[in-house]
Amino acid sequence: MATLGTNSYTTAAAYEAYAAERGIAVSNATLDQDLILSADFIDTYYTFKGQELDAAQAMSLPTDVVAIADISKAALKAVELQQAGRLSLDAAVLAGGLVAAESKSLDGVGSKSVSYEYGSQVTYKARVPELDRLLMPFVKGNSGLQRG
Repeated sequence: MATLGTNSYTTAAAYEAYAAERGIAVSNATLDQDLILSADFIDTYYTFKGQELDAAQAMSLPTDVVAIADISKAALKAVELQQAGRLSLDAAVLAGGLVAAESKSLDGVGSKSVSYEYGSQVTYKARVPELDRLLMPFVKGNSGLQRG
């Protein structure tokens, strides 16, 4: 396996092999960026068991309990989702930023109108059950299956 980049949990070569096995088209034009964005997503939304081995590094892994190799399948799935536009969604297409104004009307059927502040970011994690399930054994606070 090729050396990991300093900001990703997998390599382009590993992802290309993963994609080939599954018949997934690889967008080579964005692959390097997608490797980094998928690792950023994992680091932002998942807290791994154990203590970081090097707090000065750019990424959360490895810890004294979880190695990068432990999450290799999830890292590859994250790149797949990023390449498909399902992981780091453009904030401009999502609702959920800072509310600027809201009005409700309950006469008859009822309606609701919400205006968001321009440029505000969404304040919730997009649901990614594929990653949640793959990372469950390695993150803090899970109550799922443990690997023996």
